[in-house]
Amino acid sequence: MNNSSRENIFLLMLAGLMSGLTAVMAQLCFYLGPIPYTMQNFAIFLSALLLPPEYACLSQIFYLMLIAFGFPVAAGARGGILVLIGPTAGYLWAFPLAAYLASWSARRIKKPSVLKFWLVCNTMSSLIYLLGVVWLYYWLTAVEGPIKTWAFTVASLLSIPHSCAVIAIVVGALIFIPQDFLVDHLLAAVVYTHLRNIVKHKI
Repeated sequence: MNNSSRENIFLLMLAGLMSGLTAVMAQLCFYLGPIPYTMQNFAIFLSALLLPPEYACLSQIFYLMLIAFGFPVAAGARGGILVLIGPTAGYLWAFPLAAYLASWSARRIKKPSVLKFWLVCNTMSSLIYLLGVVWLYYWLTAVEGPIKTWAFTVASLLSIPHSCAVIAIVVGALIFIPQDFLVDHLLAAVVYTHLRNIVKHKI
């Protein structure tokens, strides 16, 4: 087996491992409503920093495939196609793209540092928020159900306009930014900085 084949096998194994880590981090969650706080962004962006773009993307595609096949790896130990079309599906769809672009960006950093890796994670997380908010907005405007009741209740409690667009932005993105930026993304940048010297000869 030549070096290229060994490297590809190593990267596939690492992509599978990062898919598993994403599943584990999804279970570290708590709910203030239908949309859970999780530690998934840590796994997504650690995979992006550790892996080349195509393998970082593949790690998250593996994760979505596990959900699609019914494995209970989504937040709250859920699985199945309904998770991938439910009100939080937009976030999930963005995982592969965010991982790919974060990996691509991180590999173009000159003079790497924790701060620069952290900024890449913060920037690329906007893709997750964007797709998550757009899909949540669709659910708030087109689908009647508990999530719409919950969203308007939150709007009343927070004294924000009862506009589906405003509510989707607030409950679908803004409330998650402090944890994502200050915990998930920072942790991914710090962990990668410590791991990069160990794995860089393989990647």
